[in-house]
Amino acid sequence: MRVRLTVAEFEYLRRSGFLGQAVRSALMRATSSGQDYVAELSPEEADTIRDACGEQLQRAGFDEGYKTTEEGTNLESLIDKLLVR
Repeated sequence: MRVRLTVAEFEYLRRSGFLGQAVRSALMRATSSGQDYVAELSPEEADTIRDACGEQLQRAGFDEGYKTTEEGTNLESLIDKLLVR
């Protein structure tokens, strides 16, 4: 599965503490065009990252008033991009 990530999305995932090392290593295979990254992920890798993003969304994606935070908006975008069809 080919996933196009913005530089900000790629850096967020690269620095995240909620992804395991094996999944982060899969992301490091991504190629950069300067404006974005293209990652070739197996369906299992994409599912693992999407599930971890969903869990992080529940932890840090909403403020006290249940409005989506900036991190939450970014996580929702990643979850959409990583949907295996």
